[in-house]
Amino acid sequence: MRVNGAVIREQGVCVEPGVDSIEVDGARVGLQRKRYFLLHKPRGVLCTARDPRGRRTVFDLFQGISERLFTVGRLDRDSEGLIVLTNDGDMALSLTHPRYETPKVYHVLLNDPLDGAMVDRMLAGIESEGDVLKAESVKALTPGGVEYRIVLKEGRKREIRRMIAEAEPRDHFTLGVAGYPNRTMEQTKFVVDCCREIGGSAARGC
Repeated sequence: MRVNGAVIREQGVCVEPGVDSIEVDGARVGLQRKRYFLLHKPRGVLCTARDPRGRRTVFDLFQGISERLFTVGRLDRDSEGLIVLTNDGDMALSLTHPRYETPKVYHVLLNDPLDGAMVDRMLAGIESEGDVLKAESVKALTPGGVEYRIVLKEGRKREIRRMIAEAEPRDHFTLGVAGYPNRTMEQTKFVVDCCREIGGSAARGC
């Protein structure tokens, strides 16, 4: 390894990122610029790097980005909403790992209102496919009770859809069909703060 052309033969040498030239095996190395993007994911788009069936992914919406990005959490294919894409692993971990208990707020539209018993079950926890799905809070946003603000501490796969289906499996209670599609929008505090700062709903760096 060389620093500013000098061969380094001992440990503990301090360098200043962006100022000192560092080479390893003849190749220059440096810190990768951290990038953060907010994207309003449309319905029908997957939150995955590659899809074996060739379906459109969120990464198809980005061009000219040299850094390797990944999504912070996911929205399923039938949902739309705001997500974060970044190359900052520490930030992503702080938002998604259960031990940090970062609230994940979803704005949900349903075909039918949730009754009190359903809400109680969602708050107490519902078993589904070996998981315990639990909402921290469920608040109706409209008098008719078809629009809700649901807060989760863990973001499991299709958690809200699975939770509601287990809580009240009525034939006429459907998600994503019947002319009034289900929509979710993840709004962590980080996302909301960034949105207020940069504005807009297209993919933007912050």
